[in-house]
Amino acid sequence: MGFLDKLKSLFAGGGGGGGETQAQAIYLRCKVCGEPLQARVDLRNDLSPQWSDAGGSDYPDHYSTHKTVIGTQQCYAPIELDITYDRRKQVESEHVTGGTILTEEEYRQALAEWEAKGNAAQ
Repeated sequence: MGFLDKLKSLFAGGGGGGGETQAQAIYLRCKVCGEPLQARVDLRNDLSPQWSDAGGSDYPDHYSTHKTVIGTQQCYAPIELDITYDRRKQVESEHVTGGTILTEEEYRQALAEWEAKGNAAQ
């Protein structure tokens, strides 16, 4: 049974990784309806490498990603999110159109307020 547990763990995302964070949560609020939203950036698969020079380095100077986030409740207005990361995959800049970026604490508070108004997902 140990083999099956390991196999299940592998497909459930529990295998490998070495403890390094491989995803980043981004918290947003729609400017149209106010819905708090959460997006996920997979730091292994969602980032596009970018080179500043044509010097031919094997390692990118930075990375970027673009996400379009759509609400789940009322307006379905798209929120466009562009993030630039340094070569260590730390956020350098964030630009959002159609919404605002929240901290995790602000998101949790906004979500509680949203649900208290009766806007919880059905």
